[in-house]
Amino acid sequence: MMKSNEKWGYINDANEVIIPFEYQVLNSFIDGRALAKKDDYWGMIDMNNQVFLPFEYDNLIGESNGFINANKRGFWGILNAKFETVVPFEYDRIDALDDYFRAEKNQKVGLFTKTGTMILPAFYDALTIDDYGLKVQKDGKYGLLNHNGEVIIPMIYDELMYFNNGFSRVKKEMLTV
Repeated sequence: MMKSNEKWGYINDANEVIIPFEYQVLNSFIDGRALAKKDDYWGMIDMNNQVFLPFEYDNLIGESNGFINANKRGFWGILNAKFETVVPFEYDRIDALDDYFRAEKNQKVGLFTKTGTMILPAFYDALTIDDYGLKVQKDGKYGLLNHNGEVIIPMIYDELMYFNNGFSRVKKEMLTV
């Protein structure tokens, strides 16, 4: 990879240009593809400079697990390895977690599976994921949901402490149980 006239491209060992010097940013190739920025938009090319993903994104962040965190018109979404939209482009922020995508919209958080199934809409003020489930908080009240989003402990408690031997400590109006 080399830079010429403020643009990036690739040359081979014989000093032949294999990727023209037309990119503002050109990431390293992984599995024969690279994220690139051209004319202020991001896309993806292969080693033959063929476009895999059109240059229409404000930002692209490659994920090592085969997903791309993409920003289009100011909103984030997730693309899978086939460049299909898994999480729609309507979120202010998306974080890739081990088994989920945590999506934030209007300062509320929701949760998606890696296949794009919505588990929780962007409704909660806070969300923590652990082995016991999904600890959620809304308007100062806490509850616990299973990993499918079904209620285990209703969201009526002022505090929800972590589990020990299958039990949880909760606090409601100064009473801790």
